[in-house]
Amino acid sequence: MRNLYEILELPETATTLEIKQKYKKLALLYHPDKNKEVDNEKFQELNLAYSCLIDPKRREVYDRTKEIDEKEYDFYFKKINENDIVEYEKIYRYSEQERNDVFLAYVKTKGNLLDMIDHIPLSTYDDLGRYKDICQLAIDQGELSIYRQFPKINQKELKKRKAKLEKEKKQVTTENEKENELALKMEIQKRNESRLAALISNIEDKYCKDEKKHKEEFEESKPKRRKKKNE
Repeated sequence: MRNLYEILELPETATTLEIKQKYKKLALLYHPDKNKEVDNEKFQELNLAYSCLIDPKRREVYDRTKEIDEKEYDFYFKKINENDIVEYEKIYRYSEQERNDVFLAYVKTKGNLLDMIDHIPLSTYDDLGRYKDICQLAIDQGELSIYRQFPKINQKELKKRKAKLEKEKKQVTTENEKENELALKMEIQKRNESRLAALISNIEDKYCKDEKKHKEEFEESKPKRRKKKNE
């Protein structure tokens, strides 16, 4: 495995902002939907490097050891099955990462709850109420600004989108056998956007950390993350 900084074409002194900016640029360059001639492995390496270096604690461990946890490596390069997705969903939902993604989606869509679904991994329309509560609490605490269209939901539009999603699910089920593991990951996150837009709009650990499976082995001193529901 190449040095993670070399993969991102950055020095070891790179700031978090520089890592994010470089990731966006390289994701566009190596994305298989944009460049059919690029090997998928380069794109997988890019996501592994980003997910490790964007996390301060994991970056500190990597800077010290220059090693990547074997299970973390497997997460990006092994074939993904339905069980992997289910296990990640258990980690992601109600996590700090999901909360951050909700905030990013809120700002990007200017408080449009229906559009937010397009930008949050593993989201469903059943999550709308929970996302509204998360944002409202953040607004009350001064973490987010209020937008005029929040928290309104156009029920007619919601019904229309649900019908469209059901149709897409049937299409994805039919096509999955023909797609490789990378395409499957991205289909899960697709929703109503193109694969590339869904990826770039969720650059904050979009391809997950698989923390629950290997956090004890990877970083024994790291405190366990508690899952909390926003009230």
